[in-house]
Amino acid sequence: MIKKTLIIAGYTFRDIVTKGFFKIFTLVMTILILFGVLLPDLIFKLNVFNHKKEYLIYLVDDKNYIFDNHLDLNIYMKSLKDSGFIDGEYYFEFLGENTSKNKLNEDLKQGIVDGYVFVNNSKNIEIITSIDLPEIKFVLDRFIFNKWVDENLNIDKDKLENILVKYKIENMSLNNNKIINIFKKFALPIILMMMSYMIFVIYGQFLSLNSNIEKNSKIVEILLTKVRLSNIILGKIIGVTLVAFIQIVYFLSVLFLTLSLLNSLKFPFITSIIRFDYVFIFRYILYFVFGFVIYSLIFLFIGFIIDKTENLSIASIPVIFMISLSYFISILSLQLPQSYFLKNLVYFPLFTPFLSIVNLSNNLLNEIVLCFIMILTILILVVINIKVFRFMIKFKGKGENKLVKNG
Repeated sequence: MIKKTLIIAGYTFRDIVTKGFFKIFTLVMTILILFGVLLPDLIFKLNVFNHKKEYLIYLVDDKNYIFDNHLDLNIYMKSLKDSGFIDGEYYFEFLGENTSKNKLNEDLKQGIVDGYVFVNNSKNIEIITSIDLPEIKFVLDRFIFNKWVDENLNIDKDKLENILVKYKIENMSLNNNKIINIFKKFALPIILMMMSYMIFVIYGQFLSLNSNIEKNSKIVEILLTKVRLSNIILGKIIGVTLVAFIQIVYFLSVLFLTLSLLNSLKFPFITSIIRFDYVFIFRYILYFVFGFVIYSLIFLFIGFIIDKTENLSIASIPVIFMISLSYFISILSLQLPQSYFLKNLVYFPLFTPFLSIVNLSNNLLNEIVLCFIMILTILILVVINIKVFRFMIKFKGKGENKLVKNG
C-alpha cells in the first residue's frame, strides 16, 4: 500500500516540476525576493528621498518678539547662501497670529512644510524640523545678532549677554527607530504570508484542475483497478506537498542567503529588520505544510465534485476567498496583537497557517493542541474525499449504465 502511494506521489511530483508554470513561478518569485531585499537599501544609498535641497520653514512670532516679517530673513538667508555659508535653499514663511502648534505639527507630518520656528518670547525659540537641519539655528543666531547690532550701536558686555537666545531644537528624524521597529514587526511575517498565499492558491488550483481532468477522462477509474482510492488521494497530496515544501525551503534559502551576503556588503537597513530565527522558521514551515495539505484536500474535493472543467474557477472562489481572508486577518492581527478574538482564530485550521506566523507562542502545550487540530482536520478531509469520490464514481457509473440500457 505504501509503495503504491509513493509511486503515485513520485508521478505527481515529476508531473508538477516539469510543468512550465512551476519554472516560471519559481523564477518570478526568486526575482521578486531579490528585488524586494535589495530595493530598500538601494533607495537609501542612492539618496532618492533625501536629494531635496530646498526647504520651506514656517516662522511664528505672534508678539513680534524678534520677527515681524519673513522678507528680511529670506534676504539674509540668500546672502549666506551666496557667500557659501550654507548649502540648502531655505524659504521662511511668516504666519499670522493664533497659529497652533497642533496645526504646525500636522503640516509637518504631512510633508507640507519641512520645519517651523516658534518664538515663545525674546529669549526662547523652538525649532522643529522633519529632518536634521542644523543650519537653521546658525542662520537665526547670526540674523538675530546682526539685527541687534543694527538696533544697538553702542555695544558693551552686559548688552551682549542679553542677545543670547536659548533654543529648543527637535528633529522628527529621531523617530526613525520607531519606523525600523515597525518594519521589524511587519516585514518578515508579510513576506512569509505572501509566499504561503501564492503557493496555496497556485498549487491548489493545479490540483483541482488535474483531479477534475483525470476524473472526466476515466484515468482514475483505470487506476482503481490497480490501487485503492486512498492510495491515489494520499499519493497526489504527498506529491504536491513535497513540491510546495521544496519550493518554500528554496525561497527561504534565497531570502536569507541574500541577506547574509548583503550584511557583508553594508546593507544595514534590510539586514536590521529581517533576522533568521531557527525556531520561528521551523514553526512557519511546520504550519505551512499542515495548511497546504488542508487547502490541497479542499481543492481536490472541488475537483472531484465539479463535472465540467470550465466551472472549476467559479467553484474555487470560496476557497481562494478563505485564503485571502486568512491573509488579511493575519495583517490585522499584527496591528492588534492583544485582540482576544484574533488570538483565538488561530485554532481555526483554515486560519492557522497564517495566524501562527503572527501569534507567536512559547507554550509547548498550545503548539501541541494546534498540531493535533491540524492533523485531525487533515484526517477528516482525507476520509471525506475518499467517500465523496467513491460515491461520484459509483453515481457516474450507474448513470452511464442507464444510458447504455436506454440506448
